Amino acid sequence: MPWTDIFAAWGEDDIPQREEIVTTLATDTVHYADPHSGPVDGRDGLLQVIAGFRQAMPDGSAAAHHADGYQGHVRAAVDFRRDGQAFMTGQYVAELNADGAITRLVGFASMPAS
Repeated sequence: MPWTDIFAAWGEDDIPQREEIVTTLATDTVHYADPHSGPVDGRDGLLQVIAGFRQAMPDGSAAAHHADGYQGHVRAAVDFRRDGQAFMTGQYVAELNADGAITRLVGFASMPAS
């Protein structure tokens, strides 16, 4: 599973499935921050952030695209959707451990200005 599959958790209604996604892709001590929530540490903190998103937007989801990276540092554009329509595109930067698990995930509410 690529690291970008973590964003499927934002659209997952089934709590055990959401937990499985996060457990599979992030370390137990993952650090998460974005302009709307966090920072939080640990899988439980990340799951609380995602649960807050699901509560605020039961019809919301997120999907990554345009991912790249090197030497354990990766980034992706992420579309946040409501009713299937993108309402915001942000950028996430992650650090991965040697096994490819996310140790740090930091989101930005928009793409950099060109």
